[in-house]
Amino acid sequence: MSANHLPKISELVGGQEWADPMPCLVLLCARLDRTMWKYEDANAYRVVLIEAGHIGQNMMLAATRHGLSACPTAALSHSAIKRLLGLDRLTDEPIYALTLSIPETNPRLAARSIN
Repeated sequence: MSANHLPKISELVGGQEWADPMPCLVLLCARLDRTMWKYEDANAYRVVLIEAGHIGQNMMLAATRHGLSACPTAALSHSAIKRLLGLDRLTDEPIYALTLSIPETNPRLAARSIN
């Protein structure tokens, strides 16, 4: 994929069009072989998923602390992400994604908090 044609975010997150206006997408990808050396059974995959959840939660906490919104999703278009990032090996996999943005101000809610 060329730098001149970056896909819409929705093309990477399973067609979820709400993500297109978001200014930032963070993709968490795993190199499963780095965990498989320690866990020779299916636990390697489980450990990777647990760690991705921890990373995602910490990113959401940090985003909130800095006044940003964060929205996680596991609806991933694996082949599009792998193509975009050049993940060619069978053991390289997208696991999780988060969008980051500045929250929109709702004028109705702002007016309520003033009164």
